[in-house]
Amino acid sequence: DVLADSVSVGGTSTYTFVNVTTNHRIQASFAQINYPPTAPRLTSPADRDTFNLASVPTPLNFIWQASTDPNNQDTLLYTLKASGPGLDTTVSGLSGTSEALDLTSRLKAGATYLWTVSVTDGHTVVASPDTFSFTIKFTTGAKDERNRIPKEYALYQNYPNPFNPLTRIQFDLPRQSVVTMKLYNLLGEEMATLVDHQTMNAGVQVVTLDGSNYSSGIYFYRLSADGPNGGAFVSLRKLILLK
Repeated sequence: DVLADSVSVGGTSTYTFVNVTTNHRIQASFAQINYPPTAPRLTSPADRDTFNLASVPTPLNFIWQASTDPNNQDTLLYTLKASGPGLDTTVSGLSGTSEALDLTSRLKAGATYLWTVSVTDGHTVVASPDTFSFTIKFTTGAKDERNRIPKEYALYQNYPNPFNPLTRIQFDLPRQSVVTMKLYNLLGEEMATLVDHQTMNAGVQVVTLDGSNYSSGIYFYRLSADGPNGGAFVSLRKLILLK
């Protein structure tokens, strides 16, 4: 007959086997291997996103993709870091994949800010391979922004992103243009026409997308704008519907 006993200390388990007839004793130790969590990936605000000073979302929601624990037994906690002129913020111990921060009084016009996330399982800290930036444009108010005549065409990242069910898509027209905006799925299939060959005046334009009738997933929105004197602008961006 053999008797067995085990003791676990600090992730190391020691097993003792004793032959009761011969009193022969064998002891073996096994160290548990800890595999680090996967790196979190940043989602929103999107990299190189742009916000108007007068209309920065309050609070501004930072969103990232969840990490996974290969050991399937550790609690994962995230740390969000945001930095730039007048801003140096670190929020630790986050169990979810988003954090809303009220940064209205701390953001400066013309400044670019960086943000990133890391994760720990209590043993190892893993940083995201991403560091995203966003820039604050100067405006004196929402009305001024609507009346502003842009110097060039631009299509901005939708906000919020991911979204459910509504999101806003802003684009700039430096002159009167014939505009078409369409929504596509990952297969390149057309899902909706948001703006249908419409003549729009120069200025800052906003389209609201309602995703109530669409399934969760990744989509693309494409803007094309033709000026009256020739020339065309085409831009494509990705958005995420998360229900």
